[in-house]
Amino acid sequence: MKRTKFLTILIIVLFFSVSVFAQKADLRVSIYAPASAYAGQQLEKSVKVTIMNYGKSAARNFSLDLVLSKDSSIPIKFAKYSSHYSDDVLLRGGREFIRYLAPGKSINVVLNGTNTIPADTPSGYYFIGAVVDPGNKVSETSESNNVAVRRIKIGNSHSSASKLPDLGMYGFLKIGKRKRMVKWGKTIVLTPADATRFSRGYPVFEIYYSYREYNNVSSGTFKNKIFFNGKLVSQQTHLRLNAFQIKDVHTQAYLEPKNGKLEIHIDADDDVAESREDNNFHFSVNIIFKDFPEKETDRNLPDLIVKNIKLTNNCKIAVTVANIGKTGVPSYHYNLPKAVGIQMYVDGKPWGGLILKGFDPNGYLKKPYSQATYIWFPHAANLNLTAGTHTIKVIADNNKNLTEVKESNNTLTKKVYCSSNNPNSSTSSTPKSFILHFKDAYLVYEPSSKTLQIAAQRNVLSYGSDWQVVKLKSYLYHLREKFWKGFYWKVNTSRKEVYLIKGGSFGHFGGKETKLNIGVDVTGNSISPTRFFLRFHDTHLVYITSSKTLQIIEGDKILSYGTDWQKCKLKSYLFDLKQKFWKGFFWRINTSRGKVYRVKNGSLCEIGGNYTTLNIGVRISK
Repeated sequence: MKRTKFLTILIIVLFFSVSVFAQKADLRVSIYAPASAYAGQQLEKSVKVTIMNYGKSAARNFSLDLVLSKDSSIPIKFAKYSSHYSDDVLLRGGREFIRYLAPGKSINVVLNGTNTIPADTPSGYYFIGAVVDPGNKVSETSESNNVAVRRIKIGNSHSSASKLPDLGMYGFLKIGKRKRMVKWGKTIVLTPADATRFSRGYPVFEIYYSYREYNNVSSGTFKNKIFFNGKLVSQQTHLRLNAFQIKDVHTQAYLEPKNGKLEIHIDADDDVAESREDNNFHFSVNIIFKDFPEKETDRNLPDLIVKNIKLTNNCKIAVTVANIGKTGVPSYHYNLPKAVGIQMYVDGKPWGGLILKGFDPNGYLKKPYSQATYIWFPHAANLNLTAGTHTIKVIADNNKNLTEVKESNNTLTKKVYCSSNNPNSSTSSTPKSFILHFKDAYLVYEPSSKTLQIAAQRNVLSYGSDWQVVKLKSYLYHLREKFWKGFYWKVNTSRKEVYLIKGGSFGHFGGKETKLNIGVDVTGNSISPTRFFLRFHDTHLVYITSSKTLQIIEGDKILSYGTDWQKCKLKSYLFDLKQKFWKGFFWRINTSRGKVYRVKNGSLCEIGGNYTTLNIGVRISK
């Protein structure tokens, strides 16, 4: 009876706390500002600010600050006004007051002040920032999305602020040792006679192009990048142009002899604020390779095949992968970020995957004409076969990280029969698995630094080392976890939408798209954001206690395989989890109580420390 009352009270308390959490407001802000201005200029209504309330409760009586900052990291607090410049200074007349914003609504803020830039502001690049609710008057589900910034160039006079550099291509591309010219958008046929040499199985080509400044304004430093079929093959760094200056580039690139598109991006990372940003990315040529003999490009390469799939006596799956090539698999293909992946499907459904270090820990495949056998996750209770006939497909190098003799022999599909279901069982109180449900999980990407993180509860869950991102346009990105096969995500920051793409080519336009229920927030201009967030709705961490397998999943898509997590079992009901880059804390999961705690001043795998209960749901599988 007492236990029933305790559980009833616990459910009521949890329901009340979740309800209160869900009823909070959630303010987010976006800003548009001119790309240039001058010290002492009154920006007035040339700055546009929109505030959105994504929460479930109205926001009342809060402020908005417009500040000038040397960097994009602006604190969420009331800014101080001064007629003299200092970092994060409040613009003159740059504070507005909003009385009410209903849930699910947005407002274009009417800026009544002069929004004057301090007259003694030194020339250079800055950020105009909009800080919503700097006084923390509104109770929100998240306080981390209350700032938006836009880069601005400040000059010391009206004329200096009115002009920005304009970087672009000059002339046409020349390629190969014979310097054959091809116009942008056209096609060129390359033969072995155009290659300078062969290295690592690929032909090496000379590439020549020129770029210039068109607006009579010197630029800051920037990078140019060359891509072939979406892969970076060459880049030029620490570039700089004087007014109207023309510079020539001569570089080399390894090009896999498969027909495709060569693209050159000027100021590829948008390091320079320009008068035009739409003329940096439309320089490409189509390349057709002719007369490249297989023996030339395939010499001394490994070649992986899935040699056999069979069942053990207890219906576990044994997979044998062989290397039939003339050389071994290089050691760097055993570990991330260039690891070879092995992926399995059972009856058309994903059945787990792992990198070569896990499949072949003894390194047998590092030698030519060798093989390795692995029992597929022998202690994973969720990967037991049911009785009956199953179709199993295994793909070696499913992520195409390894250059091989053949790419068409990596897959084996086989039917097997399991005579009985033999799940691993236990009489102890240790659960088979537990699932942590996150209500605030998101993915954040910063284009300038190309950093990607997945976070929840204000903690980073993954630093994105196993993710790939390609920028197609200033507002259009392709994202995928590197072990995804046959699909990827497309993010449109202008429309603030995310699509699942199938039947397309990663890093290129095309494919069949399906809109996903994932929210998108941007920092800065949505056409060219400095940062964007994907707000998830169904994210959970799955932990299999027997195999210590950890995965982070959104819906049915794996976001991380948890290779950078530490795990420990203290008792049958008590588990410690720690992302390896966390400092000074870790999570403790009590499966008996169904609670997750943040532990500080304690040690992993030892009782003790200071506990804080986290708002994370826990589901147990016995």
